[in-house]
Order: sequence, then C-alpha cells, then structure tokens
Amino acid sequence: VLLVNFLKKWVNEENPYMWLMPTILLLGGFYLWPIIDVIRISFTNAHLYKRTYNFTFDTIVQAFSTSGFFETLWVTFIYVLASVVGQLILGLILAVILRRATDRRLPGTTLIKIAILIPWMMPGVSAGISWNYLLSEASVGFFNNALQSFGYEPVRFLSDKTNALISVCAANIWKGTAFSMIVFYAAVSTLPSNLYAASAVDGAKPWQQLIFITLPQMKTIITIVLILITIGTLNSLEIILALTGGGPGRSTEVMSLFILNTVFVRGNIALGSVFAVILMLICLALTFAYMRLIELDKE
Repeated sequence: VLLVNFLKKWVNEENPYMWLMPTILLLGGFYLWPIIDVIRISFTNAHLYKRTYNFTFDTIVQAFSTSGFFETLWVTFIYVLASVVGQLILGLILAVILRRATDRRLPGTTLIKIAILIPWMMPGVSAGISWNYLLSEASVGFFNNALQSFGYEPVRFLSDKTNALISVCAANIWKGTAFSMIVFYAAVSTLPSNLYAASAVDGAKPWQQLIFITLPQMKTIITIVLILITIGTLNSLEIILALTGGGPGRSTEVMSLFILNTVFVRGNIALGSVFAVILMLICLALTFAYMRLIELDKE
C-alpha cells in the first residue's frame, strides 16, 4: 500500500523527475556506474592474474611511489600545455583567415577547409603512423630524406627524448587544430561585420581588430573550446602509441598511456584504477577552473 501511494504521488505530469528518469538511468548505467566501479577498485589490490582481491589503502600509497609516476605527470603537463596552446592559436588564426577569405569570395577557400578537416577526421592511430613515416630515421623518412638531399645531417626526431616530445606535440596539434578552427569559424561568422568596417575606417590594422574586437567577443567560446581540447588531450594516447609507443624511455609516456601499460602490460588493475582516478580529478579540477573563468567574465 505504501509503495502504491508513493508511485501515485511520484508519477504525475507535474513531477519533472519522472521525465528525467530515463536520461538519469542511461547516464547512470553508462557513465556514473563505471566511474564508481573504478573508484571502488582503486581501494583494492586487484590484479589481472589473480582471482581474488582485498580492500586496502596500500595501493593508493604505492601509486605515489611508483617508478615514473611524477615523470609521467610532467610529460603530460608539457604535452597538454603545448597541444592546447597550439590548437587554440592556430585554430583562431585559421578561422579569422577563412572568414576573410569567405567574405571576399576567394577561390579555393572550400578546398582549404576540407584540407584542414582531413587530419581531424583521421583515426588517431592512422595519424600516428603517417607522422611516423614523415619523421622516421630510416630510409623511408620523408623529412630526413629531404634534409639529406640538401646536404644536411639527419635529425633524430623520434630517438632523441626532447625531439620525440616535440614531435608528438606537433602531431597532436596538427590533428586537433581543425576542431578549434570549426568552432572559432562558426563564432567569428556570427560577429557583426559593421564593427570591422567601422574600425577599418578608423585605421585599425587586422591585428588590432583581432585583439580589440574578435577576442573580447569570443571569450566564452574560447573558454569552452579550452575545456574540450584540454580534456580530449589528457585522454588521448593513439597518436603517441603509434608514433613513439611512449619512448624513448618515458619521454613521451603521458598519463593515459601510463594507465594502459599499468593495467594491460603489468596487469595491476588496482594501481591503474588509482591513476585513472587521479587523471579524472585533474580533468575535473581544470574544468571547474575554466568554468570559474566563464563566471568571472560574466560578472
């Protein structure tokens, strides 16, 4: 009787939670429950090659003393910072250029847009293999062959630690710039043209229009793109896996690849879950920081 009365009271057209329940169940089953399960496993000593496990805090303590953990965090920081800055700047520049080219109806603008979109549409593994071919130090390496044909010594793009990190950052920027360009192009296309016309009459240069008109009008959009590409870069590993495999040494092993190796190479599910929770907390902290920037901008 109590259950029937509860259902009669809860199931009605005026109760918004009734209509939200399918979405809540869907999100809970596919997103929330896996997160809860990973957090639960991080408090155990579960191993891929052991049938049983116990609940313990030792795995969390072990995570911060694991060899290569802090080195991986530093590599991840450099990789994310370089990728985000590169994608934001290049995406904005390309969006402004394409907006001007479209307004002037220059021929070939559509082909340029398609060429920029191709890297973004490629699978990450394919992009990594393509860059491996370009940067290879073997006889098939395109760039080194070109350098040798002009009399220069070959460059150790992938076997030198510094060059390898620069290479994976460049590959990720090349692949991800199209996304920021699409969003920025859509935002720039909505800006009123009379602002640019009036500033041009006053003698404003293109770079002044970019700084004093375009950027202030796009603060919120830039922040949203910043959130999306930061999270996407933190979770990406396909390009690095295909290009360098995390080497040489640990010079290009980012956090997501470190988690993959911990779970599937070393078989330590609990330790990998701890690292996954740490990566999730980093993503959440950055997201809240960016959202705070949006709120401050509105105030």
